[in-house]
Amino acid sequence: MFKRFISITAVVFLLIIIILAFFYLRRNQPYNANEPMNAVTGDAALVVQVNQPAVLMDLLSRQVSFASALSDFECWQAIQAVVAWTDSSAFMNQPVARDLLQRPFSFSLHPDTANSVSWLLNLSVKNPSEALQLSNAVDIAMGRSVSFNGRVGIWQATVDLPLNLYYCFQDGILSVSPSAAIVERVRKASSSERIVADASFERIRKTSLNEQPVSVYLNFRKLPMVTRQLYSGISEDQWTAWAELDMDIRKASVYLNGFSFSPADSLFSSLFNGVEPMRSNVADVIPSSAKMLMSYNMSPRFKDNLTRFKSSDGYGKLANGFRKRHGVSFPQMFLPLIDREAALAYVASEPAGQYHKLLVFSTSGQTEAMAVLKKMMTDNRRSDSETFWISLDDDTRFPVYEMPEATVMRNYFQVLFPEVPSVYFSFYQNYMVFADSSDAIREFLYANVLKKNLSSHPYYSSFVENFGFNDNFFLFVEIPHIFNLIKGHLNKNVFPTEKQDKALTGFYGVGLQLSQTTDLLYTTIFANYAPYRDKEPRTIWQSRLDTVILGKPILVDNHVSGEKEVMVQDAKNNLYLINNMGRILWKRPLGESVMSEIYQIDYYKNNKLQYLFNTASRIYLLDRNGNHVARYPISLPDKATNGLSVFDYMNDKDYRIFVALADNRIYLYDKTGNRNPGWDAPKSEGIVTLPLQHFVSQGRDYLVYSDQFRNYITDRRGNVRVTPDRPFVRNATSMFYLEGEDQGRPLLTTTTKRGELVQVALPSGKTSLTSLHKELGPHYFTWFSLPNGHSRYVFVTEDSFQLFDEKGHLTASRKFDEPILVNVDLYQFSSSDIKFGLVEKHDGHIHLLNLDGSEYDGFPLKGISRFSIGFLKSSYRFNLLTGGANDYLYNYRVE
Repeated sequence: MFKRFISITAVVFLLIIIILAFFYLRRNQPYNANEPMNAVTGDAALVVQVNQPAVLMDLLSRQVSFASALSDFECWQAIQAVVAWTDSSAFMNQPVARDLLQRPFSFSLHPDTANSVSWLLNLSVKNPSEALQLSNAVDIAMGRSVSFNGRVGIWQATVDLPLNLYYCFQDGILSVSPSAAIVERVRKASSSERIVADASFERIRKTSLNEQPVSVYLNFRKLPMVTRQLYSGISEDQWTAWAELDMDIRKASVYLNGFSFSPADSLFSSLFNGVEPMRSNVADVIPSSAKMLMSYNMSPRFKDNLTRFKSSDGYGKLANGFRKRHGVSFPQMFLPLIDREAALAYVASEPAGQYHKLLVFSTSGQTEAMAVLKKMMTDNRRSDSETFWISLDDDTRFPVYEMPEATVMRNYFQVLFPEVPSVYFSFYQNYMVFADSSDAIREFLYANVLKKNLSSHPYYSSFVENFGFNDNFFLFVEIPHIFNLIKGHLNKNVFPTEKQDKALTGFYGVGLQLSQTTDLLYTTIFANYAPYRDKEPRTIWQSRLDTVILGKPILVDNHVSGEKEVMVQDAKNNLYLINNMGRILWKRPLGESVMSEIYQIDYYKNNKLQYLFNTASRIYLLDRNGNHVARYPISLPDKATNGLSVFDYMNDKDYRIFVALADNRIYLYDKTGNRNPGWDAPKSEGIVTLPLQHFVSQGRDYLVYSDQFRNYITDRRGNVRVTPDRPFVRNATSMFYLEGEDQGRPLLTTTTKRGELVQVALPSGKTSLTSLHKELGPHYFTWFSLPNGHSRYVFVTEDSFQLFDEKGHLTASRKFDEPILVNVDLYQFSSSDIKFGLVEKHDGHIHLLNLDGSEYDGFPLKGISRFSIGFLKSSYRFNLLTGGANDYLYNYRVE
């Protein structure tokens, strides 16, 4: 009996173990189809799959630099509220909830009612055991139980939960939404109504690597139901079907790349089928002030595709009228003119918020294109003469024509561009530009003459480095201008507030690139945050050189017009002559940098001026067309150590040219390039690095120069005329100045290496050295006199400007936070209005100081080189010419 009892007990115990094991295994058996994407219904317009929730939360809460800039936008506030809730919520602090959000989940947008959209969140639950833990956690944290019976339940709003949420649990997926209708659709959806049943979606889904924290899926067929809340009149559903983009969130940018899938009847599939991507160069002619650029690869295959697409889009009446007038169709006549590229650009204009619209085509040749367009004019019984001319200066003008078939053109290209400017057209080289106003065409032509194009814009050029080399389509928009550009399509409640508008200025651009690959389009989107980018300087014009400016722009006389032009050299040793409109008249490579001032002489004594200067190896004389004059350039017998000096003793245009060479000799040439036999100066003891100077005092001529050991004051033949009675070593950058001539006490004034003021009396040579301050070290010195004849002495060091009177009293000073060039330029606007020009070494600003050391109104300005001030044209306003960032020459107006 006991044995029988033991046997029964063992059997019962075993059955209990089996039953318990069954229930345990059942509770912990994983759900088979609990991937969050399986619960998304096919009406989703946008699906965000979060692959690495922890990484994403960290990025959004701590690592992105643009978070504060987005804090005024409701959508970002909502995201930040969710992030904060996950950190602080009693529910989210439950272990099961934390585990839940460590796994991939999906977030999607769906139609709620006829005119509204709401979201759906799908979370993966591992097994029934975890489902029970989740129910208990909700009950503990919120006082609300969760029923996992497959029906729609509700969590009512609490302090911890700011809105009512509806939920449904089935097949191991917890679906949550503020919309009961969306959750109900999820609950009732059959397998064929799920997004995973869409063949297009599955095709694009296979391209995702899920290596980035977030993958984004766009359903272009359903996207209009979302975007119509924002804007109207733009339809995305014809573009493509699905796009999958893996999102890389960086510190100051967002980068998305993936693929788009287009069915055969979609716009992109129709246009890009069989079209190889290629490099676009159209930004080389688009003005740098463009705020939006949209471009297409117009290869022959693309043009064939476009023709087929347009043949079925209902513009037949216009097409028939065109064929009747011209004997061929519009695409047959116009498309062969387009070589490879077509682009629409919106260029900023005045007043702010207004834009010039430009439609630009590259052509196989201007002559051929012009012939076809003139035939269009004559076929329409219109004159083929230009409508008007655009003149940029006396020598540069462009004909502008009225487009004879503007309506047909607008209708044909509206499938590619949101707007088709087509009233007028002109040409720049092999590019054909259409616009609706003369001002827009002028902007395009002038920007190209100045080489001020989008491709050379510093922020744009670095921005496009984030995209592939070749493409079929490219779109770029400056983010602060987006709302202005599409305001005609925006709904009234979408316009940003003033604070939001200001926040957007910290962002630079957003771009979209499409490149054809078999049946998919490789898709890249990039947007960046650049809050500290420099504002564009407010110049009259900016002219772009091959590289950065070297030295100081020089104002030179145009002996033909009587106005001024600009001569400047760049770091590649190109010498430029630029007219008063900023157009480069010529460029001459020299191979070496210019060492001297650029002098204008009248070589032929016919009131026509030439440019005289030297490099280390040669003396040059160029005419105003940049051609060599006579036997120039003259090769020097040794390397020059200073810039040449030119003197015309008798004002008879028989010029003397002095230059010091590395053999420690001073050479004198006449204007024809011959050595002057009357000059017989002995060798100097050291190297002469500053130009020779010529002074006339009390009827005597003095030639003055120095080396690193002593000073030389000679007559015209090189004989010593004055010897200072106290030896001194002149500062390496200090010239001599003649002061006191009007008072009958002529002095040659300079400074020593230590900053002592040196005055050598003429003709006696009596020399005084005066210390105006403690040992100064490296400095620049200059002198000038006031209208009353009183002297002023200027000292400049790397961080200071000091002005002393003739008694040695400090009358003005200025300390600089940034290092400046140890140099100063004087500008005399009137007998008593004298100002000082200084340049920062590294920070890109120029300063103009008043006599009291204060900054002149409007300064500092952006600039990187010494500058010249004068009148470029007949005007009461001064022009200031300086080197600018990104290889530009800046022309400012100074009041």
